[in-house]
Amino acid sequence: MKQKMIAAIAALLLVICCVSGCGEEPGAATPDEATADSATVDEAQTTAAPTQAGSSAVQTSTAPNNKNATAPTGDTQPTTAKPVQENIPPDTIGWGNINPGLSYIQDMVIAEMNMYAIRSITLDHAAVTLKVGESSQLALSFDPENATPKTCTVKSSDKCVTASVSDGIVTVLGKSEGTAKVTVTSYNGAATSCTVTVKRDSAESGDNPAEITDDTVLPHAKVCTRENAERWRGAVDAYCSGCGIQKNEALSGDSVVVSTADYTEDGSFNSYNGLIVSDAAAQIDTFTGKNYSEYEYNCILVPEGAEFCISVTLVKKAE
Repeated sequence: MKQKMIAAIAALLLVICCVSGCGEEPGAATPDEATADSATVDEAQTTAAPTQAGSSAVQTSTAPNNKNATAPTGDTQPTTAKPVQENIPPDTIGWGNINPGLSYIQDMVIAEMNMYAIRSITLDHAAVTLKVGESSQLALSFDPENATPKTCTVKSSDKCVTASVSDGIVTVLGKSEGTAKVTVTSYNGAATSCTVTVKRDSAESGDNPAEITDDTVLPHAKVCTRENAERWRGAVDAYCSGCGIQKNEALSGDSVVVSTADYTEDGSFNSYNGLIVSDAAAQIDTFTGKNYSEYEYNCILVPEGAEFCISVTLVKKAE
């Protein structure tokens, strides 16, 4: 009965050893497992020896240990477990936390980059005035001069000015009348700015009559104003009167017509005046045969959209 119990205990210990050894390489045994196997075999093979007369001592015999078991020695080194890499957030990964032994390299690179980083930038002009359609180039200077890289971006505060930057040169272009602040920013946050004012050419715009004379050359739409057309009508009227034709404001009709739409080139008031009066005079002379005293006239201005017609009515006097 005692032998059966010992055998059962040995079998249970063997099962426990097998379960705890899962995951290890087949055939390999750690020093602890070898000792446990040896103890199990010894216990299983222990038997009671015959009792000699007059003695109550019990002798035991021990079977040889498992040949595959290896007893631990003083040279055996404990197993060192491989450290487990903890999860590192992607935005914090760097040489320092990937391999602490290389952090000094990271420090060296950062120090080298800081040595050449941009500390400040400056434009060679704080303010610029342009005409519409005109451009200007502004030079950037860097501190330090050997800063690397010299990457910058540029932004205009208003659409009246467009701006671009390349190789340390900022180009600004006046698109329309107005004022804009042009700001240049380096890759690491250094910034500088320039105020750009855009104005229209007063001689071309016609917005400042004090600077325009009758000889100022203007685009057709600028010179053919109602005010100028009324003055040209007056010049034709004066021609008729100067020829001795009697004026009659009750007359109506289109005997002679001169339209500003016939003159599309740029010009001044005086140049248009000469063309209109000479054209009207030629038609009047042809119509009357230069028998001016036999006719009456009336001269009026007729608007036609953006243009104007100078209409002269000529009627022969009743006998």
